[in-house]
Amino acid sequence: PHCLRTIENTMDWGLLVLFVGGSLLLMVLELKIPMAEPGEIRDIGHDLFKSFSKPLGGKFATFLNSFLLCGCVIYAAIDVILSDAVTVLLRHLVILFWLRFLVGVSTRLPAPGDFLPLSCDMPPAGCNFFYLFSCHTATITTVALHVTGKHGGWWWLLFISILLFQTMRLLATRGHYTADIIIALALSIFIYT
Repeated sequence: PHCLRTIENTMDWGLLVLFVGGSLLLMVLELKIPMAEPGEIRDIGHDLFKSFSKPLGGKFATFLNSFLLCGCVIYAAIDVILSDAVTVLLRHLVILFWLRFLVGVSTRLPAPGDFLPLSCDMPPAGCNFFYLFSCHTATITTVALHVTGKHGGWWWLLFISILLFQTMRLLATRGHYTADIIIALALSIFIYT
């Protein structure tokens, strides 16, 4: 009907105005932000969560983080076994892992001076490989999209809790930069949908 086309056209114009206006605003804001000095790595996410670095950088939080991530990987493996074929979930996880590998090999970012690695963490203490997006975040987000799409219900609450914990931990301990988390979320959503 004509009224629906009018609403769609209005929404399209609204999105266009929002995009152009938002882009101009962001460009103006970016021009006002001073460049970081050599050796200085500022990160808004770390600034927000650094007061949690001790509890989130401890062995229990590291174990919990690894347990949750392994649970997601085990779920993907069980999904493949039960379906008796390579699943969409596994295909998307493989794409994300290979993208991370390619980006990581081609561009290594410096580890911040206040990076808090543990020997049982990934990357382990002494290793300096900062990849441009968080594979932890990408894996959990992709599994979350799959589980909530397949099973529905309140699963999304559990996965949002896991992602919030993961994000706070990575940022508080300087395990990743804020950009790594944002890019991982966007890539997961883009590749999965």
